[in-house]
Amino acid sequence: MRLLIYQPALKRIEAEIAPIRDRLELLVVGRDGEITCGSQSFDADTAQPEAGWFSADAMGGAAQRTVMTGLLKSERLAWVHTGAAGVDHPIWAQLVDKGAVLTTGHGQALCIAEYVLAELLGHFQRLGERRAEQAARRWTRLPFREIAGTSWLVIGFGAIGQAVAQRAKGFGASIVGVRRSGAPDPLADRMGSLGDVKALLPASDVVVLATPLNPQTRNMADAGFFAAMKPGSVLVNVGRGDLVDEIGAAGLRAVREDDDLEPERDRAAHDVEEMRLDGRLAAEQRHAPVARRGRVLERAVELLHPEERRLAARREEAAHAEDAAVVAEMAEL
Repeated sequence: MRLLIYQPALKRIEAEIAPIRDRLELLVVGRDGEITCGSQSFDADTAQPEAGWFSADAMGGAAQRTVMTGLLKSERLAWVHTGAAGVDHPIWAQLVDKGAVLTTGHGQALCIAEYVLAELLGHFQRLGERRAEQAARRWTRLPFREIAGTSWLVIGFGAIGQAVAQRAKGFGASIVGVRRSGAPDPLADRMGSLGDVKALLPASDVVVLATPLNPQTRNMADAGFFAAMKPGSVLVNVGRGDLVDEIGAAGLRAVREDDDLEPERDRAAHDVEEMRLDGRLAAEQRHAPVARRGRVLERAVELLHPEERRLAARREEAAHAEDAAVVAEMAEL
């Protein structure tokens, strides 16, 4: 499989893809945007990858332009993998329109979920006020609330929403999850669909927006949404900024992690005392969880090349046969 990949990303996953390295023809994009494959050099027109691996560290600069242009110009492109959680940017639609399969990674779910819990703990425990009291050399008793016993409404129950739910439940919270289908999930005490949100808000102490941005969810948190929220409840948005309309609504205390901040549009939001804004930092973890990246690429090889699928099936059959032989041998002992 002819794979276009950014050099730092390749370095990170070299050990994981070692078992299938002989089945990959690597088109490596350097920091300067140059493409090499062994001793050969290519440009965006001649690279012609079958697959692309787009990592977050390739964003910005020459590398991003080369990777994206190379993928868009490829007449052989069949698969693209991105570490991004949100794929609402038009570039991803263009790649899908070319006939490529687009897959996403869930590695950032853990760190975003920890961000949510960290912010909620800080808010409930009044950590800012405690530090201010320390700086003033005062020992004021500050009542606080626990996460235990609170009700969380998690809107968007994909990898990020589930990771949030798992951690909140560990603190003793009850979870109401929302997904399009409303199908049950073991991490939720109850599930609903988008149409149920307004009815669920009044009983929710914490509302987490972790849903993709699309025509159905754009500006979903509008004035009516805020009016339905329980007094004293908290809204945490770890999705796109445009999930929220009129974010400076009076009486709203919110934590917002947003990569779509526009200075003019959001100037008022920065001045709202009850608002905390962070610019796309929830996924900036130092130690990314080790995803099964090697297996992702192995599956891509198998799917794109029929002969690889046959070989994979034979390997699986051989493994099952070996397991059965071991079981039979043990039964005779």
